Amino acid sequence: MKKLVILFLLSFISFHITAQSTSYRAGKCTTKSNYCPKIALFHETIYNFAGLGVNSINADIVLMCDRKYMASLRVGINYYSFPKISSAGIPVEFNFMMGRGTWLFETGLGLDYLYVYKNYSKDLGHFNDNVSYAALMARIGVRYEKVNGLFFRAGYNPHISLMNNKKIEPISGSIWLHMISVGIGYTFNN
Repeated sequence: MKKLVILFLLSFISFHITAQSTSYRAGKCTTKSNYCPKIALFHETIYNFAGLGVNSINADIVLMCDRKYMASLRVGINYYSFPKISSAGIPVEFNFMMGRGTWLFETGLGLDYLYVYKNYSKDLGHFNDNVSYAALMARIGVRYEKVNGLFFRAGYNPHISLMNNKKIEPISGSIWLHMISVGIGYTFNN
């Protein structure tokens, strides 16, 4: 009888500990080990309606996950999307998300580095080649994320130029760039 009571108490305690470690994200109750961390792979376009558009292919890796908030690190590969300019770069961004379920409010801060290896001006015919450009970027927006499913994000994504903003024609010497961003991809559960 004592063995049965001890077995019952151990089962009750382990059930209670497991129940406390659940996360209610993405519309269903799963254990943290089944849901966090996760990786989202997605394509994002950042645009400012004045001719500057940057596309990127990204991985967003969750670093911290709790019932009401998450933190992630985004790393990607950039490329420009307008004619007569060729570049490649790397965005690195730390994001903080709040909310429950599949829709989350998102804020972020990061650094965007671009290497422009061909840069043509409309007026001069040729502008500066081999230019390194860096910008501090921020993010305020929303994110839709479903476990083993659709990833979507949209928001305001301003950039503050840190170097060489006068040497790239679409930026035209602007220090503050107002940009919007839209990303779509897939979220994997590790």
